[in-house]
Amino acid sequence: MNEVNIQGAIPSPIDYRDTIAAASATHEEAMAIPAVLETQLGPVLMQGKIPACVSFDIVDMMKLYWFRKTGKWIDFSPRFLDILSSEPDIPPNGGRRPRTVLKLAVSKGCATTATVPNDTTLSIAQYRDPSVITSAALAEAAQYKIPGFINVAVEYNA
Repeated sequence: MNEVNIQGAIPSPIDYRDTIAAASATHEEAMAIPAVLETQLGPVLMQGKIPACVSFDIVDMMKLYWFRKTGKWIDFSPRFLDILSSEPDIPPNGGRRPRTVLKLAVSKGCATTATVPNDTTLSIAQYRDPSVITSAALAEAAQYKIPGFINVAVEYNA
């Protein structure tokens, strides 16, 4: 497989809400992190040769959100969000915009690997094949929507 990947997150366009969000962000009260956390959340870049680091990162945040909400670790599929976050100006082997992936996590949720297997040994074209997003996957994902997100700039200091 000699595919050339355009890796990494593609910066999301600036949105008027960014400055409002940064100014109004508050930090939650500290929560004791369970020891199992280190084994349930993998390294962000553990995606093989698939340029899906944004979806892998968002899935880890969703795992933590749903763990805090339910006490259960849910095996979300980064592939689900990666496929749906395709945009016309991004080449088939390109990265993804974090804001687009987060909007999908709010509006569609995320399917698990039981309905959308996350096989990173596939070629990029196979990995991103939209035919794997079935009505069953969309129905399952709808159970796992996040309530919202906030984009706080990296240089934000609380």
